[in-house]
Amino acid sequence: MSWRQGLATLWGHSGAAGVGVPMEQLAAFKAAFLQAVNEQLGDTLLYPRLWTDGELASQQLTLATLNDIDVLGPYGREFDPPLFEGRFIVEALRPVGADGSHLMMELSNGPVTCKAIWFRALTPGELPPFDVGDTLHCAYKLNRNRWRGRESLQLMVEHASLV
Repeated sequence: MSWRQGLATLWGHSGAAGVGVPMEQLAAFKAAFLQAVNEQLGDTLLYPRLWTDGELASQQLTLATLNDIDVLGPYGREFDPPLFEGRFIVEALRPVGADGSHLMMELSNGPVTCKAIWFRALTPGELPPFDVGDTLHCAYKLNRNRWRGRESLQLMVEHASLV
């Protein structure tokens, strides 16, 4: 084993990838890389894709569902907690945080209304591109909110777009 392989063993991980290219061969590497990408993708347009574990029915938006999910833990690298998706009506919203970059919301799905938080949703001073009454398609995780001795379900929004 070389000293470089030893370092990779000490500090690397199975999810890491990389390549070293001498500076004098960088232009040739870049051309070959772009050619290989073009051969494989052609005119295919790439766009971000978000994978979820599906939708929850409104009656599943409960602490009992979160308890069932918690039993499946612990979660971590290569075993993330479930990410759900759904359509919600915005009942209330307000920027929060020292710089106003987080968004506190109340979202309803049928007869159920949940508190939700979306961290880093806004650029400080910016308003969201939606308002009360709008419908959002959200990707979210279930979270337990504890405040003043009470527990409630809170949605942790990871992504949202107007419907």
